[in-house]
Amino acid sequence: MFTNCSLEGSLDTNITASALDELHRDDWSVMVLHFPGIDHIGHMSGADSHLMAFKQKQMDDIVQKIYTSLEKEAHLSSTLFIVGGDHGMDQLGGHGGRSDPEISAAMLFISPHMKSINPGYESPTTPKGNMFDYYTVIKQVDLVPTIAGLLGVPIPSDSIGVFIPGLLPFWKDMVDRVQLILGNIKHLRALLCTNHRIADISDMVPEGACSPEGVGPSSYWDNLSQKALDKDFLADLFQVKSYRSK
Repeated sequence: MFTNCSLEGSLDTNITASALDELHRDDWSVMVLHFPGIDHIGHMSGADSHLMAFKQKQMDDIVQKIYTSLEKEAHLSSTLFIVGGDHGMDQLGGHGGRSDPEISAAMLFISPHMKSINPGYESPTTPKGNMFDYYTVIKQVDLVPTIAGLLGVPIPSDSIGVFIPGLLPFWKDMVDRVQLILGNIKHLRALLCTNHRIADISDMVPEGACSPEGVGPSSYWDNLSQKALDKDFLADLFQVKSYRSK
């Protein structure tokens, strides 16, 4: 049974009212909000339903209201607002397959403090002939170390991801960026040594032998060295690491 999420007095609206009330309080540290409306409308009438545009506009308004609270409420000055979805949908509103519409979900990291690193993307963007155009693409496994870095908490022990590079400019001081990525490297090194019995980070992969596929040491290292960091920055990091280890 689907709740009627297409009306003004929908479940999404009630969730928003409760959330906005909670945002006035300072006795919480993490708030998780789940809005089922878009998913329900997709299942009921498809992605192109006339109700979908209404619901998307409603969700835009909700995001705007929450962001306004972050700007106005003093106790929310260091709050990180993350917007994401667990899946997309095909034209019929279904999901679970491997098509781009089903596996592509938006992800936003929002904070008034991030205005300085806003790349100035056009919004809404105009597709260039394909069904989807992407501002950028991230790996799901990279969400965990990125959120950990932004919140200043340790990376969970089994995480194999790397910090999303587009958010590194949030730290103005290069030393802070280096410390963040060195922590990521240290974590991956410990994970590799434990899971693959590697004695040292230099033993992980022969030079130039990183494999684009697989789940072994090469795929971990490839994720760090080739995707997340450019060559020059990676070289600088290892210079700092070598200096610190003396």
